[in-house]
Amino acid sequence: MTRIFIEDDYDSFADFHDKGWLIEQFDLAKGSHIEKQVSSFGYAWWGHARAFILPWLFIGSIHDLIQQNPLSKNSTKQAIWDEYLKINGFKAALWKVAESSYCGLYYAYELLLVGVVNALLEEPASVAHRGFNVAVTSHFGQKLSTRLWNDPHISTAREIRNCLVHNGGAASGKLLKMQNLPMIDQGQIMISASDARALYSMLRVRVQLMIKYETSVPGG
Repeated sequence: MTRIFIEDDYDSFADFHDKGWLIEQFDLAKGSHIEKQVSSFGYAWWGHARAFILPWLFIGSIHDLIQQNPLSKNSTKQAIWDEYLKINGFKAALWKVAESSYCGLYYAYELLLVGVVNALLEEPASVAHRGFNVAVTSHFGQKLSTRLWNDPHISTAREIRNCLVHNGGAASGKLLKMQNLPMIDQGQIMISASDARALYSMLRVRVQLMIKYETSVPGG
């Protein structure tokens, strides 16, 4: 039977989205050859970040309703969260929210990178294309392409996403040899809310590097 891991802290699903930062990226790309790509990325990125906080918003709303009743006992959001964690269905939902958010945030990032690389190519390349790594390096140069596509953090996130989507959540032999791994229990990948949060922070830095580079080069 598949096991799941859920963090006990209510704030593990607290909002991490930086609206101001995302608007800055839109502004940087406005009028450039990657405006469309950044727009597509932004809506995907924003949507997955919004989906992530649904459990947090739900418990917060329950707490606020309770506080409106003058006869109710004082109850913290964490206490309400703890009660809901006794419900298996709630824990299953948290498991999939964290997992889906992780995959979705990575997907949004990959969508942007592929779109940027293909923006000026006559023959678009996909991630599955044998020459994609060459296309990325040719476009960004060796140093930046490593930061954006081939460093251990990005490579691990890509393989985690592939295992979750294509391998039933089982860790591949390739993943087990990588760095920066999430919890893995009996061969199954245990994505937590903290993993999704950390991925957001890591990818955000790479997104900014990509957009700043692209909008500063000639023709950007």
